[in-house]
Amino acid sequence: MKKIRLISGLVMLALLVGCSSTQFSNELAGRTDYVNMAVKDFTGLGIIFVESVEEFTAGPLGFKRTHTGSQITYADLLSKAAELGADDIVNIRIDITTDHEKNNFVDFFRGYKRTYTYRGTALAVKYTAAVNVNPGERNSLGPDDIKQAVVNQLAR
Repeated sequence: MKKIRLISGLVMLALLVGCSSTQFSNELAGRTDYVNMAVKDFTGLGIIFVESVEEFTAGPLGFKRTHTGSQITYADLLSKAAELGADDIVNIRIDITTDHEKNNFVDFFRGYKRTYTYRGTALAVKYTAAVNVNPGERNSLGPDDIKQAVVNQLAR
């Protein structure tokens, strides 16, 4: 009888304890990846801002679930940049905030409402002309190339 109580107590404890973690940001400070890309000269038109709200709700015991809103996509940012006459966007950043603290056990019985606010920023750019690249040369940008491009852009 004591074994059954012990086992049922452990099972209840395991059901009551809920662990979850979510990584909302991935800071890559100091990390550099070199990729082959077309080198183009551009002019910055301005920083664009896009905001979106996504909301999840569920009733008690998980009944009647609803979802409204959406996350920010590349297309949302690009369409906002197109209003400025931009060809593309660079330096994209999307921040996520929420006001909900997750408690799986209580949320299951009580129901919940989770609201996520997405704020996206990017630099809208207009391409001026492609830089000539010889077929035999290196096509990726290195740190010196990036520094020179910044100096050229600031000199304008």
